[in-house]
Amino acid sequence: MTRINALITRKASIAEEIADISSMRKGVLNEQFVTAKKKDGQEVVRGPYYVLTRKGPYGRTVSQAIPAKDSKYVRAETEKYKRFKQLSENYIDVCEQISMLHTTDEGQGNE
Repeated sequence: MTRINALITRKASIAEEIADISSMRKGVLNEQFVTAKKKDGQEVVRGPYYVLTRKGPYGRTVSQAIPAKDSKYVRAETEKYKRFKQLSENYIDVCEQISMLHTTDEGQGNE
């Protein structure tokens, strides 16, 4: 298999992996705990409370409270987004390599 055929196969494989991602969310899911004092002065730690944090419009940080029952699902979705970003970068790299091979092998960049 030639180098360009291997790259084309890799490109198709990456595209298939991307297509298999059914849902995803940007951001990071954080666990937060709150320390509170009772009337008798004893400190009590409450939580965890789950907060999804991400960059919103104009670069501002946006936070969203997530119910504990949904935390595993949301964490999995944020992991899928990380995987999507990684796959997207790999896809771009493979496409650039294919373009360079077309340019150097055939003397044309528009094929």
